[in-house]
Amino acid sequence: MDPRQLRIVLSIGLGALSFIAFGPVLYADFLAWDDTLNIVEVPEIRGLGGENLRWMFFDFGPDIRYKPITYLAWAIIHAIGGMKPFLFHLANLVMHTVNGCLLIFVLNRLGNLAVGAPQQKSVENWRWQSAAVVALIWTVHPLRVETSAWVSVLSYSLAVFFLLLAMLAFLGCDHEQSLFKQGRYWGSLGLFQLGMMSFPTAIGFSFAFLAVSIFPLRRRQLWLPSLPFFALTAIMVAVGLYGQHVKQGIWGDPISLEELPLGTRVLGSFYFLAYYGWRPFYPFKMFTLNEDLVGMKASDPHVMAAIVIVAGSAGWIWMKRKSSPALLAVYVAFVGITFPVLKLTGGTPFPGPGDRYSLIPGLAWIAGIYGLVMLLREHRHRNRILAGLALIAVVFTIQSRSRSQVWENDVTFFTDQVHTLKGNVYRGQAYARLAKALFAEEQYDAGLAACEEAWQLVPPVAASQIGAVQGQTLLNLGRRGEALVVLQRARQLLPGDGAILQWLATTYFAFGDRVNGMQVINELIGIHRDDPTSYFVAANTLASFGEFEAALVVTERGLQRIPVSEPLQQLRQQIQQAR
Repeated sequence: MDPRQLRIVLSIGLGALSFIAFGPVLYADFLAWDDTLNIVEVPEIRGLGGENLRWMFFDFGPDIRYKPITYLAWAIIHAIGGMKPFLFHLANLVMHTVNGCLLIFVLNRLGNLAVGAPQQKSVENWRWQSAAVVALIWTVHPLRVETSAWVSVLSYSLAVFFLLLAMLAFLGCDHEQSLFKQGRYWGSLGLFQLGMMSFPTAIGFSFAFLAVSIFPLRRRQLWLPSLPFFALTAIMVAVGLYGQHVKQGIWGDPISLEELPLGTRVLGSFYFLAYYGWRPFYPFKMFTLNEDLVGMKASDPHVMAAIVIVAGSAGWIWMKRKSSPALLAVYVAFVGITFPVLKLTGGTPFPGPGDRYSLIPGLAWIAGIYGLVMLLREHRHRNRILAGLALIAVVFTIQSRSRSQVWENDVTFFTDQVHTLKGNVYRGQAYARLAKALFAEEQYDAGLAACEEAWQLVPPVAASQIGAVQGQTLLNLGRRGEALVVLQRARQLLPGDGAILQWLATTYFAFGDRVNGMQVINELIGIHRDDPTSYFVAANTLASFGEFEAALVVTERGLQRIPVSEPLQQLRQQIQQAR
């Protein structure tokens, strides 16, 4: 077969297997796992006007990450078909599949630069087949499920798209001539910038350009062509730190050094490096969250093993740097690309390594696998080796398809979490979210059972995440006594929570206990006296039980304190009319 035709066939085959592996996600919903916070409840992506674009490129969004290209992509998807989950999932899957196809070309280019261009058609075809099989392993690997199934992380795939294009442009330059006079070089810089503007973790890819200068390009001047990439990286790091410490988002302030000392962060970085190195070889027991670094000690067996692995491999590779420059290049790329997800700056919240964070470091990992294949290019069993890798890819495809079904909706997703997460806090949060999902599906008995599990694990977490909702649900089901017990318990743990106080007052009034109901109402507006919402909720609760005079008093108190509140003004008019 002609190499050009073979490239087309291989790309189509990779695309087909990618859709087989992750196809179930096309019928998935938005998840109450940041999809609501990042997309559904972000009005700025519901248009492409000047004000929308200004927000995308000059703000940081609810998660305090500068990713204007991602917000622009979501806005375009919304402009095409509205807030339909199918379109957002389709964009995720298409982008990831395209990245797999681009990876074929990047690996082939690296291989040809490393061992020389093929002189025979059969050799060229074998090189393309090898690149396609290895790229397929990266594409359908179970670690890719999270980035393909989770709508909120389109940003990762967008970043990889631009980074792979940037690498192709960089490798396509004439490295015997001055790079600064070549359009491809400046195009590579521009594409790299777009990658970083898709998601900040792309900043580590600047080390990939340094790595390929070590090998296969073997440039004498390693740093000169890489400096502009690192300069852009420094700018984006400054932008990210500004957003993290100046802006306020859904995660609050970054974790301080007192909460998570520098020593613990360094220990964690060793563990992260080791984790992202071995995790692709063990694609089982996938998690949406992994262990915390908080409380991590150097004496912990897994930390000690990570330090030995990372330090030992670094020393061995450094000693082999002259005889095995390819090994050094892969190691430099892997460490550099992984650096942004080592959590040295803290971040908020601060979980351990996640599957999605392996996407970009996985490019260095898969380049190392392709390097091993190239070393065996003259081996007599090379075709059998390639067939074995293809079989592994097929197994990964089956695994990923099965895992993709977990992301179908909130019930399936949080059910998986309660069975796989470690630690009472995370499991308690998962049970609380599962309960809300079950209530939304009107599976009340199962939802209440999940509430009880959350209360047993960590009561304060249950109070904050499920107390008010559980009380409201019980009240709507006519189980007033149970609702009162739950809400009183939640109030003891979180005495200032507005939602808990609202439903506790509602429950008292439902019992006809006006005294306690008014006491809770006064407590609500006393604690949140500068929040117009508290007055609105209190007055609305009173009006719903026919307490119009008391409701008007509350609205007047609210308007005296916040006279510009239009909702309170409108509510006062409605109450006056109802009275």
